[in-house]
Amino acid sequence: MENSARKEMEKSRKEMFAKIGKRLRELRIQENLRHSDIQDELKLKLNVLHRIEFGKGGSIENFIDIVQYFVDKGYNLNWIMAKDNSMEFKSTNQQVYYEFDKVKLVEQAKQLVQDSENLLRTIEKTTS
Repeated sequence: MENSARKEMEKSRKEMFAKIGKRLRELRIQENLRHSDIQDELKLKLNVLHRIEFGKGGSIENFIDIVQYFVDKGYNLNWIMAKDNSMEFKSTNQQVYYEFDKVKLVEQAKQLVQDSENLLRTIEKTTS
């Protein structure tokens, strides 16, 4: 592989790692957790989580453990890991609510159509 291509790939990998680390930090703060809370639970060495959150490095094993920790808390793996997560739900609970709302919206639309048809029939009967 050409040296400049290798450097570009490494730069891209580091940027992605930093982006995911930032998302993990956001989730930790949202859950009102300290670094020590997660490090104690996952038996991580001091500063491991801090280094990952700020894109400074860390082992792939620790990275996976931290991601899995938040997935187990109900957060969407795709939201955490996707290069562009703008179309992803942060929490799997949000997805369930969205699906429920969509079903409810369809039911309401069907009811609206039925009510409109009934109203038209009533109007036709009174004008005939």
